Amino acid sequence: MKNKRLISTLFYNFFQYLKYCLLLIAILSLNACVTSELPLSKVRYYEPDYRLLGLWYNVNDWHTHEYLHITIDLNKYMHMIRVAHPVSNRGQHISVDEFYIFPTKLGTVQYMNVQIRTNSGAGSSASKQYIITKYAVYKDGLLRVWMLKPSALVKAIKHGYMKGKVWTKNGKQHVQLNVSSAQLRRWVLNASLSSEYNAPIIYKQLKKAVFREY
Repeated sequence: MKNKRLISTLFYNFFQYLKYCLLLIAILSLNACVTSELPLSKVRYYEPDYRLLGLWYNVNDWHTHEYLHITIDLNKYMHMIRVAHPVSNRGQHISVDEFYIFPTKLGTVQYMNVQIRTNSGAGSSASKQYIITKYAVYKDGLLRVWMLKPSALVKAIKHGYMKGKVWTKNGKQHVQLNVSSAQLRRWVLNASLSSEYNAPIIYKQLKKAVFREY
């Protein structure tokens, strides 16, 4: 009975991970999925980036209207609600998804930890998968988001600079990193924007939001 329960739990966890990985591929317009077991910094030790609050529109995709609604809750946790719908036969399926996100600032550069939830709690230790992005907010109301190239991580794992596993499923490459937050920070700090990041995804701010405290 215990063995059956263990096998059932393992299958459930695997399909939960696969579900969220495929979801993030659609969300971030990637042909591969890169996750990390740890974020760049602890979820409790960050300041919300209030510049991100509001509604953003993806200006890159001609076939799908994609909107990001970024907000914070009463506990100062940041949330990203993503809504997408096709505007041509080449567009994505209609989807509405929510993620916990939190920034990490390294020097003058901003990074975002996108938490893949496997339960219902923000900052829970049971949620162990993260997508790491680099981002910049500009005065003209544009948000640029850079994703690490999977090929760069594959090379780093092959040469022993990073630990992790690589596999291919349905023609898509998957990379799962198994390194400490400190190791991950060192790697992204030294990553070249031109050779180890994909071209940026560009969002335009449609509506700015504020969070007031009385």
